[in-house]
Amino acid sequence: MDDTRNGIVYGALFLFFIVILIVGGYVLTVKVTKEDSSDKINTNNNEKTEENVVISDKYKIDKTKEYIYFDNIDSKSLEHEIIFQDIIININSNDAKNLETKLNNDMAELRKTYKKISDQELSEEDKERILYKEDDIYSTLFKKYTKYFYKNYTSLLVDSFDYDCYNGSTYKNSISYVFDTNTGKILTKKEILNIYNKNLDNLKLKVEEALESEQTEVEGTNLIDITSTINSFDNDDNYALYINKSGFLVVSFLVKTTQIDYNDVIILN
Repeated sequence: MDDTRNGIVYGALFLFFIVILIVGGYVLTVKVTKEDSSDKINTNNNEKTEENVVISDKYKIDKTKEYIYFDNIDSKSLEHEIIFQDIIININSNDAKNLETKLNNDMAELRKTYKKISDQELSEEDKERILYKEDDIYSTLFKKYTKYFYKNYTSLLVDSFDYDCYNGSTYKNSISYVFDTNTGKILTKKEILNIYNKNLDNLKLKVEEALESEQTEVEGTNLIDITSTINSFDNDDNYALYINKSGFLVVSFLVKTTQIDYNDVIILN
């Protein structure tokens, strides 16, 4: 009698164990299948879909490197971020090749403007006026590169500066280039604004609102010339428009004032 009962118990436990294995295997299979499908990666054409945006590295020349990187780097000042460097745009398109050539030709000319304090014949009065001696830089023109990668967009922001040992760095202007890495082409400012369902009027309004909130008075006169600043946006060359690494649309521009003009950056979305 006891043997019969024990047999029934063992049999029930065996069946229960089999059921657990079947159910567990099904759940694991479903989970793995869902995780694999959620990545939406097509290994055949090296494309993936992210939030309904197809991202491809079809136009990337060296698949092991970023879309933008640098070579022939000569760092002159960490404090003032004065770096002479050649840019490599790792995109196989005419837009990329032409821009790379232009920027590197510009950089070659900037390298020629570099002068050392130790090479100058200065009076004692001029020596006493020097504020920045540590890097032995008397004067130079230089550009600062900042790169951003977001989905299928690669942005390059180029800020230009004048530098001398008496005044430090003086901002001149900003230029931006935004590549659609799915096509290899540089987008126009209108095309960039269209991505965010915006236009030039929207941009001007956003900038105007920001400047009004920053407005101050000096001796009873408004410091910021808002009208002149807004009007400057009628020329595409007067501002930089790019997509940062978080996907925000950003504008960089020169603020006109009654004293010293300065650079400002505003997120538009």
